[in-house]
Amino acid sequence: MSHFQVVQPGMAVHLIANISESESEDEDNTFFRPEWYDEWVQNEEILQRLHTDYNIAKKSLKKLNYIQNITKKVREDAIRDYCDGDIECVGGGEWTFDNLNAATTWSSEEEEKECTSKAYERTLYQNYKTRFNRGCERLRTDAMDMKRQLEIEISEVRDRQNYLRVHYNL
Repeated sequence: MSHFQVVQPGMAVHLIANISESESEDEDNTFFRPEWYDEWVQNEEILQRLHTDYNIAKKSLKKLNYIQNITKKVREDAIRDYCDGDIECVGGGEWTFDNLNAATTWSSEEEEKECTSKAYERTLYQNYKTRFNRGCERLRTDAMDMKRQLEIEISEVRDRQNYLRVHYNL
């Protein structure tokens, strides 16, 4: 039997029995615990955060591309990397091998001949490509590991949500 109170201003509080409800319904209500609902709500919030992180990991994997070819952009990035971002290294101009050589003071003609050769230029770009791709590989591996971990966590939380839904009618 359930009870509710009627409260009116200036009057005493009376307890009124609601006889129309059956005893079995009263017993069913004793099995509901607010902490189950609280857990379900908390899990839904966790799932939203996990899905956000999962989508970020997926986008990272799509954007982390290896250098395939030595393009103009790659050459510029290689020179910028070689100069540690110091624009004076290229005489304040564009990030080109020619500007790098023009802004460099050589200690000897041999050094100038060696460091301004096409072979040296290709080596500079290839070394940059190798370093970049290794870094990219590390980041891709980390992103794939993160994605796998998030998939596992999402699966576990979903399993718990399904359990709560089936067993406690949430």
